[in-house]
Amino acid sequence: MLILERERNKLFKWQCISSHSEDVPASAWTGTTMTFALGDRSSSPIAQEKWAKKFPLKTVLTFAHDGWDDSSRFLPFCNSSWASVLQQLSDKASGKR
Repeated sequence: MLILERERNKLFKWQCISSHSEDVPASAWTGTTMTFALGDRSSSPIAQEKWAKKFPLKTVLTFAHDGWDDSSRFLPFCNSSWASVLQQLSDKASGKR
């Protein structure tokens, strides 16, 4: 991973510069960019939705994995894998696990 940008306690942005065999999901990551941004409720349109306001939020994580080839056979696998990782992060941060 190449660090493209970082701002302490606010932003971390990576670009995948490694290459992998075409038969593994990581092969689809080359050239993609992952962004992790931290902010308060006002930094997230979703966190400002009426349904979300019933949850006490102190920090909002906005995550993006950009640059995907929409026709990649690995996109569904990686999408569900990120969902699992982010759910585990949320559970850990909220003390559920």
